[in-house]
Amino acid sequence: MTVDYHATRIPVPADVAGDHRGFTYCHENLGRRSVFDWLAKQCVLVTRDFKLSDVADAKVTLRHVLTPPAQNIAGVQIADDRIYVTRHRILDWSGTYTGQDYQPKVIEDGGLWAIGGIRDGRLAIVSEMVGEAEWPLAAHGTKVALYTPAGLAIWDTATPKPTLLSEVNLRGYGYSSHVLMDDRRAIASLGEWGLQAIDY
Repeated sequence: MTVDYHATRIPVPADVAGDHRGFTYCHENLGRRSVFDWLAKQCVLVTRDFKLSDVADAKVTLRHVLTPPAQNIAGVQIADDRIYVTRHRILDWSGTYTGQDYQPKVIEDGGLWAIGGIRDGRLAIVSEMVGEAEWPLAAHGTKVALYTPAGLAIWDTATPKPTLLSEVNLRGYGYSSHVLMDDRRAIASLGEWGLQAIDY
């Protein structure tokens, strides 16, 4: 499994390239994911593809290419026959002041994809959650452990809509960057706070 990157570049007219209007020009012409490259005076939009290949001896054969339907990728974990991808929300904060607070417009929602088909040679999104999904910390089979602001959530992606199996607050700082999983348990490393087991 590899990821390929494609960059689309368009020049920004000189009359808008010297200030914030360069960003507006890029968003209007290439979409909200595009960025304005100040030095090159151009808009840049990067698109990623997941490429599944067979490797045998010195030969690599491309089996399948999947261009995800959204590109707001936050984190990736791979386990067995699955690729787990979390996506962050993309918000538009312009013109959102209501007099009391800011209410951004959601341009692209966040969530979780479980992409299956590695063994079969044809990648496809087999399970999807739309909404807030933080960084994937570990995965095992159809299960994935996602970071939460206070700990860890374990999701099962065996069905088209993932099922929350367990959500726990972690001791200490409430954070772990090292998690191991098996069929029935996740173990989170908590630094000086030791280990915490989460059964599901």
